[in-house]
Amino acid sequence: MHYFFGEIYDLPPQEEGMPSRRYGLAWLSKEPFVHMENHSLTRLSTQSEDTEPELLPGFPEVRAQWNGQTVHFFNTHLDYRGDPSVREMQVRDMLTVMNHADVPVIMLGDLNARPGSPELDPLFENLKDSWAGRDDPGYTFPVGEADRRIDYILHSDHFEVTDVYVVTSRASDHLPVVADLELR
Repeated sequence: MHYFFGEIYDLPPQEEGMPSRRYGLAWLSKEPFVHMENHSLTRLSTQSEDTEPELLPGFPEVRAQWNGQTVHFFNTHLDYRGDPSVREMQVRDMLTVMNHADVPVIMLGDLNARPGSPELDPLFENLKDSWAGRDDPGYTFPVGEADRRIDYILHSDHFEVTDVYVVTSRASDHLPVVADLELR
């Protein structure tokens, strides 16, 4: 498979001679990418004592050809803290990067906020939620007793959702979301 790793942190090894500890987000694809870029978002670091948000990498974009069109794919993991102010900044940053209103866009990730959270409103004004209109609440977190939906697949108007569902798995602390999208 083709892959792209959007690094957020590159930490020193825990033991001398070991590789560095790299954390971030990744893309895997059967199709080759025609573009790969790791954009920055405003983040409140989990690795330092600094209490001020700063621009850090970790908003990977890949572009691939799908049915003869270039599709932009974005992946994110937004701030987990109860205070939504950093997520608000992150949503603004993401929309600045995703200003491709005339091209197909898919954006997915752990947004760490439930549907209806005001900080996500600007995203839902620009992209559609693949889960919209479903009777099932689509809970994805926590794995053992999922009671909230914080993981999303959003898309531009270029797509039609033919199916969307949550997969039962213990591979992560979140349940995976799968969406079948048709490019119009």
